[in-house]
Amino acid sequence: MLRAMRGPAAVFALALGASLIGCGPDCMPSADIQVTLVPSPSIDASMLALLRIGLSVDGGPTHVLEFTPPHPLTGPSAFLLHPDQPPASSYNVAVTVEAFNAAGALVEVGGASSQVSPSGCNRLEARLAPLPGAGDGSTMGDAGPLFDLLPMPPDLSCFGPDEDGDGRPNSCDLCPDDADPVPTDQDLDGLPDKCDPDIDRPGNQLVYFEPFDVSNGHWSGTFQIQNSELAIQTQGSTVSANGLDVMPANVRVQSHMLANGVFGMPSTTVADIGLFLGSSPNPGGATTSGILCTINHTPSQDTLDLNVVQNGAIQVPPISSQAYAFGTGIVYRMRLVQHGTSYTCEAVTNGFPTTTATATVSQAPSAPQYVALHGTNVDVRFHSVVAETVLP
Repeated sequence: MLRAMRGPAAVFALALGASLIGCGPDCMPSADIQVTLVPSPSIDASMLALLRIGLSVDGGPTHVLEFTPPHPLTGPSAFLLHPDQPPASSYNVAVTVEAFNAAGALVEVGGASSQVSPSGCNRLEARLAPLPGAGDGSTMGDAGPLFDLLPMPPDLSCFGPDEDGDGRPNSCDLCPDDADPVPTDQDLDGLPDKCDPDIDRPGNQLVYFEPFDVSNGHWSGTFQIQNSELAIQTQGSTVSANGLDVMPANVRVQSHMLANGVFGMPSTTVADIGLFLGSSPNPGGATTSGILCTINHTPSQDTLDLNVVQNGAIQVPPISSQAYAFGTGIVYRMRLVQHGTSYTCEAVTNGFPTTTATATVSQAPSAPQYVALHGTNVDVRFHSVVAETVLP
């Protein structure tokens, strides 16, 4: 029995069992809170050497206990929270669980929250989700980026910039470009609903995130990275492409971007901003094929367009087009979704409905795929690039 987690109005004791404990099969009323850990089948349970448990009562400060599991977490196990002098007739608890390997790398995490009662049957289930690219978790390098499914206190693994401003830094946010202060995960696949392309179907995952905090050499061109933005200033058409971080087939790529201005007179200038996804990191290459998703300005109209790129050339007219206002000084969120032979180009800005242009091509692309950022006659600042898988 371990004493831990002193909350603002209650003291809790904690014990970990190899099987379900507390409440009992008939769920007798009790003040105890049984939290069942369900490990991920994709992680070797014998690699888990440390558990870090965080507990918050009624939204108060999160208190932390670290301990070594007394047995391998090869199946559902439970720890029992026993409150001394429960704070009220009912109250809220939020539990977070981080599992580390022997090298100290964060391998998988989970969380659970609920309203509980001193005279109820209080059960929570924390499903542990593996980190993207975690592998077997045997080394520090296997662990991948840190993330979390519930808000975490600043004294845990969270640190650094917070791209989406939701209170959880990039290092522990699995939706790092979509603000979700209190994440939910309806399909329990480890990817919170806010950035899950299909919240009813488990299996999607975060595969790439670039906040442009530093110049890492992954993006082509001599464009400056400053103030956590990649700045493209171009008279004519240009791209900055990533030839190192490849995308799988069936993927959604997203970026937030701001057009500071247009080179030339708006009444006579053609301009655009957008995303490219295709077979080469050189969209203008002689053998490159792919799809270009752009917000376009012309003297006669503004549109959201899907264009085929074939042999390095943008094919006109677009295969799908919707009326959409192009403006400077506005932050747009753009998404380019490839799902089999179907493509969707999506744009939205605060306070306005989402606009989409959708089309089907004759042949689905094969992996690897490459991402490029596109601009024509603009000063455009790209805040981020993020990608998630889309199940076929």
